[in-house]
Formats: sequence, C-alpha cells, structure tokens
Amino acid sequence: TYLALHDVNRIVAVTVAGAVQDAIGTGAAAYNEHATDPLLAAMNNPTGVAGLGQAVYWSDYGNHRVRRCDNPYATGPTVLIGGDGSGAGTSDVGLGQFNQPYGIAVTAATGGASGARRSSSSRLTTGHTWCRRERPLTAAANHTA
Repeated sequence: TYLALHDVNRIVAVTVAGAVQDAIGTGAAAYNEHATDPLLAAMNNPTGVAGLGQAVYWSDYGNHRVRRCDNPYATGPTVLIGGDGSGAGTSDVGLGQFNQPYGIAVTAATGGASGARRSSSSRLTTGHTWCRRERPLTAAANHTA
C-alpha cells in the first residue's frame, strides 16, 4: 500500500506489518526532469496515489502533472503521464493540462467474458480543481519526465 504525504513531498510504502518506508520523492517541493531513481524524483504536494502491478501513479498537485514510477524499488525513470505544468486545465491536446490534480485511480485492462464490457487498455482517472479528466494509459502517454 502506498500513501501520498502531501506536506512532506514523498510517497511512502506501508507494509502488511505496518512498517513505513520512503518509496518515491526527495522531500523537496520541486519538479525535476528525468529522475533516474525514485528517491530522487522531486514533487510538489502529491495528493493522490494508486498502484497497478508494480507501477505507482500519483497526482503531483503543485506541479499540475500526473506521473508514474514503474517500480519504486528499482532504478528507473519517473514517467510523465499528463499535464504540461501550466495549471490551465483547459486542454486535452498533447500532454493535456491539469489544474492541481488531487486524486487518482487506475483500472486495469480486462478481456471480459463474451458479451461483457471490455477494456483494451488500462484507464487513468484524476480529478482536479476545475473539472475531471480521464484518459487511457497508452504508449503515447509514456513521456519520460
């Protein structure tokens, strides 16, 4: 289980035994490009966190972005899923725009039974101050940031 620590600018992992350990974030209220180690990823007031497989997604409230770390326990880049950082919240073009995203949910792709509703790709949903955005997780949203 992961928790976003808004005022501490970190995401922590909580084990079944109740132990808490840093998983993602430097603790600095900032933004950095191409963090190659999850503990070196700067964020500004993370407000939501969700997991899918080993990947962890978070709403980076103060940076107006949604980001992903494929595995918090391995060296690898953080990935920008959406948001150009402007905070405008008015466009879905390119990376789209978010205005202070505050929550996040990820739903896995399902094959579904015959006749059932099917989803060919995972879905990412996040709310933000002015409206709700929903976008599929696709290779096109796989921007390294």
